[in-house]
Amino acid sequence: MSTTDRNLRAITVGLALFRAFIGLLLGVMPWVVGSGLDGYGATNLGCAVAIVAAATQMHRAPWLRWVQASLAFAVLFLPFAFKEDDINAGQVYYVAFVGFMLLVSSIVTPSIFNDSSRSDGSNTSNVNTPPN
Repeated sequence: MSTTDRNLRAITVGLALFRAFIGLLLGVMPWVVGSGLDGYGATNLGCAVAIVAAATQMHRAPWLRWVQASLAFAVLFLPFAFKEDDINAGQVYYVAFVGFMLLVSSIVTPSIFNDSSRSDGSNTSNVNTPPN
């Protein structure tokens, strides 16, 4: 296994672990800033399970990034589906932070970090500069 393959594998595993960690953060939200497993907490817990499941398989099925992005939007807009009495400001800030991290991480792919284009070919430019 070459160094590039090893680096790409490490990046893929790191991204999967980061995405699963975000799902875990969402899963513990009802007990960290919420009022337990009420309707809103159960909905967030269901989204968290789906996020962790998608994160573990995203390296095999890249279309799951779209699933994660749609779950991020669901997490961001779920507080507006419940009554104001059921949700406090801490929960809204928490899910805004987690939803934004989910959305950004759904865009990121391991190929962004794989910079094989710099090592291929020469580093010279073919731009002609005018003489002085």
